[in-house]
Amino acid sequence: MLIFKATLDRGRKLLTIKSNCVLGADRFDAIRASIMLHLEGTEGWALVIDHSESFPDKLDYRQVNALTEKSKVFDSLMLRNFIVVVHPKHYGFGRMWEIMASNKMRCNTRAFKSIEEAALFLENS
Repeated sequence: MLIFKATLDRGRKLLTIKSNCVLGADRFDAIRASIMLHLEGTEGWALVIDHSESFPDKLDYRQVNALTEKSKVFDSLMLRNFIVVVHPKHYGFGRMWEIMASNKMRCNTRAFKSIEEAALFLENS
């Protein structure tokens, strides 16, 4: 079973993480570690995390806030965009993350309901 896959596009300076799992704290930690490994020493990249085929395990406000706090580690990467794609059913959590992250991180943070919306945003940014 695929938990998540990382795809690096050096030409576009884009790292895409595609998950297909139940998202608990351990999975978020593994994804975060993979991102740091792939982008350590880089600047100006866009990060897209596609959770559209995953679902959260008991996610609530407190856990979204904790995820946002842990995401601040990405500030060292000087990302230009940090995008999360979620299943439409979980878009409320995505928006909650976007709002919290926008107040805590230096990069542009956005949440979308589809990978197509995210791709269009990246094209125009």
